[in-house]
Amino acid sequence: MNKKTSLYIITPTDIQDNELLDSVKILLSHYHNHIEYLQLRIKEERSEKIIEIGKKIYDICKSYNVKFIINDFYNLINKIPADGVHVGLNSLDDNINIEYIRTIIGQDKILGISCYNNLDNYISIANKSIDYISFGAFFPSNTKPNAKKASLSLLQEYQQNNYPTPFGVIGGINENNIKSLLPYQPNYICLCDAIWNKNNNNIENCQKIIDLIK
Repeated sequence: MNKKTSLYIITPTDIQDNELLDSVKILLSHYHNHIEYLQLRIKEERSEKIIEIGKKIYDICKSYNVKFIINDFYNLINKIPADGVHVGLNSLDDNINIEYIRTIIGQDKILGISCYNNLDNYISIANKSIDYISFGAFFPSNTKPNAKKASLSLLQEYQQNNYPTPFGVIGGINENNIKSLLPYQPNYICLCDAIWNKNNNNIENCQKIIDLIK
């Protein structure tokens, strides 16, 4: 590949806090050179809980020079702290828009946006203050089973137009299907289930993916 493709790891929602912290620490100790981002994805939790676990994960990420991202809760970024936030384009509106979020998090924080399965979503925000985008879901996903499928032609068009924003691919990606995405040279491979699946072997799971993108 002509450019480096890194891993973007998303935490699972069905794991106990202590187990998650231990797993993150072990994973980053082995593969921090291959992991660009680690995103904390917590749904329907109290702010205090997100801040508590976020601070602990941030400390782990910082010690391994991995960028720590919060999913959705941009208003908590300075309380954790975190390196940036990730939000879905569909969650934005006239009041809560990219400009508003940027004023909350500051210019020095990372802002990533989900553009789903539509290139027009990216085009509509291409001139905004964003740091990366993601496209997907490219395959059936246990994390988001109702996500609309993205086509490889989307990536082909993005590549042909030489759009400048770094992009990640997401949605059901694993060792069996990742190769179909690599010709489009994504900056990031976004992974959740492929790492944190029920075999509880995060290290082996991660190594299999890394071997395929080398």
